[in-house]
Amino acid sequence: MGWCGKSIKKAMNMKFKKRSIRHIQTYVAFRNKRRGFDKETLCQRLVLLSEEVGELMKACRNEIRGNRRNNLRAISEEFVDVINVAVSVGNTLGIDLEEEFLRKMDIIDKRMAMTKKLKLQKT
Repeated sequence: MGWCGKSIKKAMNMKFKKRSIRHIQTYVAFRNKRRGFDKETLCQRLVLLSEEVGELMKACRNEIRGNRRNNLRAISEEFVDVINVAVSVGNTLGIDLEEEFLRKMDIIDKRMAMTKKLKLQKT
């Protein structure tokens, strides 16, 4: 059982620590500026995001095929690259990712509660 399976019970009762996504978003913006990437256009960042997703898919495909030599490390690195570029896209668009994340989680929770209620009504 992977990390998710082991931690799912804990996560169900977990409180979201505010400012954690906002901190990552600020940190990514700082690092991009320091590296000179703060002038990239939205189009450039979206192309880069698609490249990084492709690299993640390739690393996952190697996992599926059983080519496991250091593959978890490769998957982890590509996953972080995807997150980094996705956060950069959010920064370019001026999106408060933490606010939107929490809003979307609330929508999903309400949808799941409605689905559960409908399933109970059918039985």
